[in-house]
Amino acid sequence: MPSDDGVRELLAGFYSHDEAARALNKHKRTLDRWGDQGIGPPVTYIGRSKFYNVQSLKRWIAGREHDPAASEPVRRGRPRKVPANTRLTRTATPPLASRSRE
Repeated sequence: MPSDDGVRELLAGFYSHDEAARALNKHKRTLDRWGDQGIGPPVTYIGRSKFYNVQSLKRWIAGREHDPAASEPVRRGRPRKVPANTRLTRTATPPLASRSRE
């Protein structure tokens, strides 16, 4: 079995699940949920342990960058309810007899 120094050297370019969560200032469960949704950073499994390649994590972060001025604002939350008395109603068109002929 390799020594602890050998394991550390082998995983030098990787964050553990805890380290990645700390680096992103997120909870481990958030990373798990992002992974389940397919929107999280790439992950490497060694047995049941998760590791994140530092360079892949940096690329993932860079790929999430966007220019807010170039895109429409994202509306968050539940849609606003419109009160019944303010809904648009269809106006009736005047009957054909009352239209003027020109």
